[in-house]
Amino acid sequence: MAKNKITGLTLLTFGLLFFLLSTQIPNPIAFQGDASPKLFPMFSSLGLSVCGIGIALQKDKHISDRPFMSRPEWIRLIKILVALIAYVAGLYFVGYIVSTPFALFIFMKVLSTGKKVPTIRLAAIAVLMTVLLYLAFAKAMSTVLPGGILF
Repeated sequence: MAKNKITGLTLLTFGLLFFLLSTQIPNPIAFQGDASPKLFPMFSSLGLSVCGIGIALQKDKHISDRPFMSRPEWIRLIKILVALIAYVAGLYFVGYIVSTPFALFIFMKVLSTGKKVPTIRLAAIAVLMTVLLYLAFAKAMSTVLPGGILF
């Protein structure tokens, strides 16, 4: 089977699985009649499914001998997955305010590998994005963000 078909069907499968799992998210009484916490995961999973269908329907224009991902790409992927797991643990233990700037910094640092982006700029962007997201969600939309069990 072609790489596009495998990738597309995998994305479609995960998208449908995530959609089914997101329907299990409880709808708090406070959100009755409003957008509930399950809305974003449902839309995201549907988007993932649509992208999977699009990729699966694409024709492989050329088959190359190049591997799916090179060693540095695999290493970058593993770093991102480890950072995601650490971010989730950070949200649980120390909350949004403490863990998000560190996670954003690490994500940007890993994804900018090979580019000369000043570290201070990455740190400033990470802090600024954390503040902007906090203001948008916690203040403007009155959404409760994770506080962590240690604080």
